[in-house]
Amino acid sequence: MNVRISGLVWLVVALLGASGCMVRRGGLAGESQRVIGESARVEQTGGASVSAVQDGTRLTVRAARVCHRVGERRVERTQSYGREIAAPPLVAIMSIAGAGAGVLGGLFVANVFDLPSMDSMRAGESGLSMETGMVGGIALLAVSTALEIITLANLFGVVGTDDEIREERVSLGALGPEAPCSPAQPFTGAPVRIGTGADAVELGVTDASGAVAVDVARVVEPRFILDNPNAFVPVTVAGQAVERPFELAPLRATIDERLWARAASVQCAAAEVPADCQGVDQYLQIFPNGAHAGEASEVQSNARARLAERALRLDEQRRAEEARRAEEAEARRLEQLRVQAEYERRAREQEERWRREQLERERSANDRRAQAQARREQRARQLQCRSECRASCNQAPECVNACVQQRCR
Repeated sequence: MNVRISGLVWLVVALLGASGCMVRRGGLAGESQRVIGESARVEQTGGASVSAVQDGTRLTVRAARVCHRVGERRVERTQSYGREIAAPPLVAIMSIAGAGAGVLGGLFVANVFDLPSMDSMRAGESGLSMETGMVGGIALLAVSTALEIITLANLFGVVGTDDEIREERVSLGALGPEAPCSPAQPFTGAPVRIGTGADAVELGVTDASGAVAVDVARVVEPRFILDNPNAFVPVTVAGQAVERPFELAPLRATIDERLWARAASVQCAAAEVPADCQGVDQYLQIFPNGAHAGEASEVQSNARARLAERALRLDEQRRAEEARRAEEAEARRLEQLRVQAEYERRAREQEERWRREQLERERSANDRRAQAQARREQRARQLQCRSECRASCNQAPECVNACVQQRCR
């Protein structure tokens, strides 16, 4: 019996350890918020406060950063979540088990079972003593109490909510209009441009003081001004337009003077070739009604007359030179023909002389051959005659010599 009670106690302890607190957070039951306080801070807007001053062709631009006050509210936000039993079947089992253990423990303590004493038991019999029943009943009552306490604790844990509190900051946006930052903050590194669209020209970037000072006439091309029919062009700083645009009239006058200074009118007045008037021609092309257009037209007209006269004179010189060269070429041609005829004459004479010499050599050779043949024939006749003399004289020397002297000469 003691072993059974011990096993029951250990089972109850295991259930108690496994149960713990079985209350968990449920769904969101409600939400509330409370304003703790409000504050404001100064922030840069990214824009700029710009101004421009024009002095002739020189432009000075200044840019400062713009700020505004931004409000902020501190809010305490509370979110309430309900509670629920994580394992309802287990809680029900513990409640029923606790009630059963309590009833059984009360029965044991009250000795309802009328437990016999050990003395009344015979040998070989087994059973529970009163003391054992009492101890077991108290143990079951203790286990019942613990189970019911845990059950009630979980049930009471469902009551109420779990609150989650956190602090948030909510922006209230700008509290007023934009204004230059105080203290002043220069807008550095901002590109400054004149003109619009693809024809815009960058004049530079703002320095550490937020300023740019530049002579526009030295930066932009003349075509930028001359092709623009307007009297003013916009100026932008970091894409933001300056209130006062740039006036082009001083710039046009400056470019007029610079082009006329580079036109080299003195050189054109004494022009020797059309290229000497290229600067004046360009000035009249760009400024047909410019400040020096009248003077440029007069210089150009005189230069054209001078160049036309010079061209006529050069044409006459060219024609005379061509005629002289033609005469020289004809004289060279006639000389070449004379030399060629003389060469051919000498060649014919040389060839005739060579032929005569060849014929003379052939005649001489023929004469020598004829003489040699005559000598051979004479020698042959003499030999024949001598042979006949020896034959007729019967080899007598005196007769042979006399015959030879008379017949074989």
